[in-house]
Amino acid sequence: MKKHLIDNLILQLNCISLVAAKEDALQTQKLIKQLIDTIRYKNGRKDQILKIKEELSIVENFLQIFKTRLGDVLVYDIEIDEPCLDFYIPHYTIMAFAENCLYHAFENKEGRWEISITGKKSNNHLEMVIKDNGKGFDTSKYMSASLFSTDYGTIGSTISRLERYYKAEAVTHIESRQELGTSVFIRIPI
Repeated sequence: MKKHLIDNLILQLNCISLVAAKEDALQTQKLIKQLIDTIRYKNGRKDQILKIKEELSIVENFLQIFKTRLGDVLVYDIEIDEPCLDFYIPHYTIMAFAENCLYHAFENKEGRWEISITGKKSNNHLEMVIKDNGKGFDTSKYMSASLFSTDYGTIGSTISRLERYYKAEAVTHIESRQELGTSVFIRIPI
């Protein structure tokens, strides 16, 4: 999206936020702020390397927006070991997989939508898992990043950026089973 369009959208959202404040619509005002923060993050931090805790803050915003919309249908859990929060990752690493869960994994799914994001230090690596109980997909069709879309923020782009940043030492592995969900394993050197 072009910068002037994003700036215009944020300006308009801020105007709506002011109206929400005047009407004491605190939940609406909070959602608008979360949306603005998410838009700014996606478009303003592109290609940067940042701390995991910064990315998780936006992932939480994003998930909370959907939680407000979906209520008890969406359940999410984020558990990253404290020492891992200050490790650096390429922008939109976790967010790409979280977005993919909500935009694709749960399409036409009945029942609860569950997402978990975990991370821990293991030897000289950070091991992260992003897991959902969505519809799953046939991973044999997606055995390499080249088969995914390479547009910025997509799975293919994320895998490629991880491999470039960590000089092919980053390992991303995806396991998925039809109707049982998908698990994305990311192992990066620290």
